[in-house]
Amino acid sequence: MANPVDESLKNLHNFCLSNSFDYVIIGGLAVIAYGVNRTTQDIDVSLVIELEDIAGTAKIITAFYKPIFDKPLEFFEQNFVLPAIDKKTGLKIDFTAGLTEFDRQIITRRKLKKFSSIEFYIPSIEDLLLTKLFANRNQDLSDAELIMEMYLHSMDQQYLRKMFEEFEELGRTDIADIFHLIKSRISK
Repeated sequence: MANPVDESLKNLHNFCLSNSFDYVIIGGLAVIAYGVNRTTQDIDVSLVIELEDIAGTAKIITAFYKPIFDKPLEFFEQNFVLPAIDKKTGLKIDFTAGLTEFDRQIITRRKLKKFSSIEFYIPSIEDLLLTKLFANRNQDLSDAELIMEMYLHSMDQQYLRKMFEEFEELGRTDIADIFHLIKSRISK
């Protein structure tokens, strides 16, 4: 396999399956998988785990992938992200600890994406949009707008409203506000 992204995705999918990790590819590759024209330099993956499994998960990851930081467990415990390098391809992979109920919900709604001989899980389009709105960084908001331009009319609006309400209960009223701002901008 000549393409390092393809090879790393295949390795990652097999790694997660062999270690019984429920996972989903998030970030730029998930956006690209939905047909958005965009580039990315790494793979972002969310592993649904329990807080008490952080150390064991870090040990499994670092046995197969090269951690970027000297103290990967300490970094993972503090930030819930373990940046690593695929030893075979050199590609950076950010492993995120999916610790919330929303992370678990994303897993139940995920989709298996197939590119030629490569398979990997991505979030539903609604959940991908929600993760982008939640992150609320420039690139994420740009991704959210592109996703909405392509998929807004086919999205499950009832599900989105329900999730906006749940995020509002957690104090994140900005997620619905950003959604409506983008919606008004692309509707013009």
